[in-house]
Amino acid sequence: MSRETPTNGQLLLFLFDAFDPQRSVPVRGSWWAHSEEQAEFWLQNKGYTHIQLRVSTKLLSQVRVERGSLVFFYRQVATMFRAGIPLYDALSMASDSSDRHLTGICLMLSDRIASGYQLSEAMALFPRVFDSVVVGLVGASERSGRLHETLSRLADTEEKRDKLRRNMISAAIYPALLTGATLVLTFIFFFYVFPINQKLFGTMNLELPFFGQVITGLARFLGSPWTPVLLLVFGGIAYATFREDSARKKLLSKCREICLAIPVLGSVVEKSQALAVLSVLDLVLSGGGTADSALKFMMETSPDESRRRLFRQVRKEVMEGADFSQALGEYGVFPPLVTSLIQVGYETGQLERMARYGIAICEADVQHAIDTAMSLIEPVLLTFSGFIAGLAIISSALPLLQLIQSL
Repeated sequence: MSRETPTNGQLLLFLFDAFDPQRSVPVRGSWWAHSEEQAEFWLQNKGYTHIQLRVSTKLLSQVRVERGSLVFFYRQVATMFRAGIPLYDALSMASDSSDRHLTGICLMLSDRIASGYQLSEAMALFPRVFDSVVVGLVGASERSGRLHETLSRLADTEEKRDKLRRNMISAAIYPALLTGATLVLTFIFFFYVFPINQKLFGTMNLELPFFGQVITGLARFLGSPWTPVLLLVFGGIAYATFREDSARKKLLSKCREICLAIPVLGSVVEKSQALAVLSVLDLVLSGGGTADSALKFMMETSPDESRRRLFRQVRKEVMEGADFSQALGEYGVFPPLVTSLIQVGYETGQLERMARYGIAICEADVQHAIDTAMSLIEPVLLTFSGFIAGLAIISSALPLLQLIQSL
């Protein structure tokens, strides 16, 4: 492809299954083209046979890959590039992946590099895979000649993030199952158990208690044929509203503010943000950057406007003569212990080393915050489940007591 090739909305994603006669193995992946004929022509030029294509609705900006596959991609490309293999060939080899979308991304990156693009420019085509921080770091490392080091560090950082995400998911499984079971039992009660009381009172011409009438009204609303229509309408409005990246970012920023206001969740979010900032600082320093360039980089690439303002103010104070670590501590970017480590590293010229120590501390803090949050959330959910169960018992028992009294 040439530089004039349109991107994003004008390209279609084709998923393919084919056979590679050179290796005598079946291959599967994805490729972006303007038409099925163009995609098939490109695959034939690659030497593939028995090509089967089907079009996908995803655009370049909407493609995602598995975190584990992305870690392997960073590490594989860094290793081959360090060994002297040209970046184009390294990306072509990395396309042999079990993740179909990652295969297409590697092929697109190698094709763009062959056309004269920088790796960071090609990565910018996939914002859901390579965010602004990654694109900026890769661009800086290309200029400093330390691309393989940055890719290796990105692999380490992404691996830690994936581990943290898995820990959070594991911690949330039990509360999620408990909440789901409670909602299922509530649904069964509304639509199968409580209607029996309604029929019984109807045959005896008795009026349900006020509490039972409330439950009856709620059950009728949930069982109304208009309820799915309303849900679809609201769902469509929400999808249309938050389909754009700008609206989605505003929603995420608002959700982050709400979580920060909740004592238990706020601790997790705050420490996770500190860990993310510290990881970026470490990546910039390992790529040959300075503390000032790290602040400038975080100011330009932060997805949250409030965080950009914070880093802008910190950098302003540093440029006016304030101490780097004191400015970070004043605005609460890092916990006090991490701020002290940053100060020691800044004064001794070992900022990168102290940043890595700080990352280990922040990772332990985040894990502790997650454990604390889950230990507090579980009793709350148990109380909620008990309340729902008690509500069901009272809703069933009150009409029966009234019926016995009327006999």
